Amino acid sequence: MELGKEYFGPLWSFVASNEITDIDYNGKEIWLTNIFNERFRANQQFVTQYMNLLLWSSLHSASPMS
Repeated sequence: MELGKEYFGPLWSFVASNEITDIDYNGKEIWLTNIFNERFRANQQFVTQYMNLLLWSSLHSASPMS
């Protein structure tokens, strides 16, 4: 199985970047680490718009009822 754009959805832009090495989510914010070991927060609008949808989707797909 190849993990690509379809698998990562809206996180794909971070995953596909040659400069992003880590993507962390603390339940409220997405923190990114780059190749220079600099850490910074992703745009909060991105988090609000996409992360709740991603979390709901992953919980729904993991549910034995689905």
